[in-house]
Amino acid sequence: GTEHQAPPASTKRVGSRTFALEYDLDDTGRWGVSKVELWGTRDGGKSWHSFTRDDDHRSPLVVTVDEEGVYGFRIVVDIAGSAATAPPSAGDEPELWVSVDLRRPVVELTAIERGDRNLADHLIFRWKVADENHEPRPLALFYSSSPTGPWSAIATSLEDTGEYAWRVERYVPARFYVRVEARDTAGNLAAFQTREPVNFAPFDAGGHLRSAEPVGPTASAPDGAFR
Repeated sequence: GTEHQAPPASTKRVGSRTFALEYDLDDTGRWGVSKVELWGTRDGGKSWHSFTRDDDHRSPLVVTVDEEGVYGFRIVVDIAGSAATAPPSAGDEPELWVSVDLRRPVVELTAIERGDRNLADHLIFRWKVADENHEPRPLALFYSSSPTGPWSAIATSLEDTGEYAWRVERYVPARFYVRVEARDTAGNLAAFQTREPVNFAPFDAGGHLRSAEPVGPTASAPDGAFR
């Protein structure tokens, strides 16, 4: 079977089996290029296979791979009127590493709670994210009065701390839906939103009667009724 190895730190991550590879051509001589061919390896350079040719000899080169995994690539360029360039052989290092990751992150809002004391006008969001390759700041939170949007940003580019406190301003409707999004380094996006709207009235004014005190002289009828 195909060997899978941990990709180098410089690996480009993509979220599709089809992607474009940018390349530069060196001095192509008087007659120009006769062939641009992409070679790839799945085992770190132990074996190489021809993937595709770029018919127009101009960057980018579009390639489609069969499955997820780590690929190493080199291009072989032939110059018209010159001897063919040898393809890569066992032990040659890839020029470019690409990791194809088709798995979306999994994100879930686990709790939405009202703050207390000095955070009484805040909502506290708590979430969980499962993805090995999520971005350094992968999270974004949104709200909308409708479950289909449009969505207004609460906060974007959040670190995965698992918690965020949002001060609910006066312009936010009393009932709204919440959506959280998570993105990984391959560009895969996951979203989770509340099925039911959140009810939040941060500026309720409350009070109750405590007692009654006279503020001036009163007169009573003989039967004790107030005049």
